[in-house]
Amino acid sequence: MARPRTPPNYLKHRGPNGTLYARTFLFGVEQSLGAYGSPESHEKLEAIRAQWREAMERGGPDMVPARITIADLVAAFFRHVEEDGLYLRADGTPTSERASFKQSLDPLLRMNGPELAREFSPKKFKKLQAAVLNGSWLTPAEQEGRRKAGKSIRWSRGVTNQRLKRIVRVFGWGVSDELVPVEIHQALLTVDMVPAGSAKAVEHAVLGPVSDQDIRRTLPCMSTICRAIAMVQLATGMRPNEVCSMRKTEVDRRGMVIDGRAIWVYRPGGGDRHKTAHHGVKKAVALGPAAQWALAPWLEGEGLYCFPAGRKARGEGHLRPDSYSHAVLDAARAAGVPDWCPTQLRKAAATAIEDEMDLDHARASLGHTTSATTKRFYAKADLKKAAQAAARLG
Repeated sequence: MARPRTPPNYLKHRGPNGTLYARTFLFGVEQSLGAYGSPESHEKLEAIRAQWREAMERGGPDMVPARITIADLVAAFFRHVEEDGLYLRADGTPTSERASFKQSLDPLLRMNGPELAREFSPKKFKKLQAAVLNGSWLTPAEQEGRRKAGKSIRWSRGVTNQRLKRIVRVFGWGVSDELVPVEIHQALLTVDMVPAGSAKAVEHAVLGPVSDQDIRRTLPCMSTICRAIAMVQLATGMRPNEVCSMRKTEVDRRGMVIDGRAIWVYRPGGGDRHKTAHHGVKKAVALGPAAQWALAPWLEGEGLYCFPAGRKARGEGHLRPDSYSHAVLDAARAAGVPDWCPTQLRKAAATAIEDEMDLDHARASLGHTTSATTKRFYAKADLKKAAQAAARLG
């Protein structure tokens, strides 16, 4: 059936008792307007025509609020993200938040996609929560594939809560765009997130810094490019994605001179291409002698990125952080040391700086706006102070 391209018409209808009524059709569904010729019937027609125009602007008949499915809502949300340029860095590249939304909404689409958005309830939301906690939203083939790859089919408690909150945010956006009744969003807000200590959830252990000994044994087992990235990361405390995406033009080799030593300065995207850029924070990374030694060979030659994805991609892309992470894991296993990941290099750098200098120097090196985050996740200042007190006071 072809989609109507003209607004709903004002139609005369005679009832069983001979009374004249007005009616119209909205995408094939009859709509009663009341007594034929009455002012009220014309007001209702105008309201229905406004609904028709709004639905057509959004993509057609399926975008009438009463008929919007969860799949329609998600598609509309991503159109909104694209059209409004949301979750983009200053250079126009997408942040990881876009991918996080897609990962978060995947279980919802699989389990509830064809259902009407206005019928999504707290009970269905709890069922979805249980499915992502036990991995049942994945197909048997996907579950088996993840097990063979040594990966868990279950999201951890923290990841589960983050992704469920994104689902609620999409319904909240749907309310703001008048696609979903406000009652649906309010009802979803009553569902508790997974609490700490829940027997149903996987609680991932907090990873500490990798030891100097394990680093020394792992580095020779890495490829040249991954070894250079790891050494720059260890010397600076940068995040894995920040090192992998370094651009040659963003490294200022004139930098500054501190205590008679030349210090290079790296500004990702002029200071705007990093995790906290959306908070208005500009980032500058100091590159000392160790980082300079590891980075210098990669600043020569053609190409945009210091660490390209490969010969075929030279100048077109950089080594992906996940590829780097897999390479580190493979190298650690080849070296016969416990598994570790690049994030632990960042923590090792923070701990080393805090050992030699102080917590505030570690905060500055890692790019944290306050020392609270550094202290909570990376440095060990409290433990050191407690140990000193124990040594002195018994």
